[in-house]
Amino acid sequence: MPTTGGEATGRVGEAAWAGEGGLTLTAEQNASADRFLDHAAEAEPSIRAALSLLVARQPGAELVGLDQALKSADSLKRKIATTLFHAPNVSTGEALARIRDSIRYTVCFSADTYSEAVRDIVTRLQSHGFERLDFKNGWGGEGYKGINSIWRDPGSGRVFELQLHTADSFDTKTITHVLYEQVRLPGISTARRSALDAEQNEVFSRVPVPTGAVDIT
Repeated sequence: MPTTGGEATGRVGEAAWAGEGGLTLTAEQNASADRFLDHAAEAEPSIRAALSLLVARQPGAELVGLDQALKSADSLKRKIATTLFHAPNVSTGEALARIRDSIRYTVCFSADTYSEAVRDIVTRLQSHGFERLDFKNGWGGEGYKGINSIWRDPGSGRVFELQLHTADSFDTKTITHVLYEQVRLPGISTARRSALDAEQNEVFSRVPVPTGAVDIT
């Protein structure tokens, strides 16, 4: 029998992991996820060391939430299972390749210097060989406030997420995370999704937007 929100050894085709909303992974899928997590754990320390040095040179910047630098097994498996639930023709390998936050970091900046500091840290990362793959600025829209960026580490080739926040936006993201997770569950009704989105939007609307943050690209 699979363990809810956990792991078990299963026969071919049998559910070896089960999560909320009826999400499951077979033994083969579960093993692939575990290997993916192992590789992330091997790469993380060197990425953290390089990023820590760059952040230390940036006045007013601080790496926060380092205890969450590695995505948890349940969170990653839930993400894979959700992808496979919505797109059953996608292979496990393809689902894993879509995951870009198995390693993730957050840098908080002073709101007064946020915009300039973010541009500086982006320049520093690129000058040290980190490849910018994606850059989503949420400061100008409804809901989530902050910048989520995706980078490739030049040493390991591993892709990781880097969130760029103020203290206020980081705290709000943390507070609303449980709502975010509920929105992503398969089978959620349209009405429930709309209610959760509205609740998140209302909370994020209270976050002060730093001068110039909307224009960061």
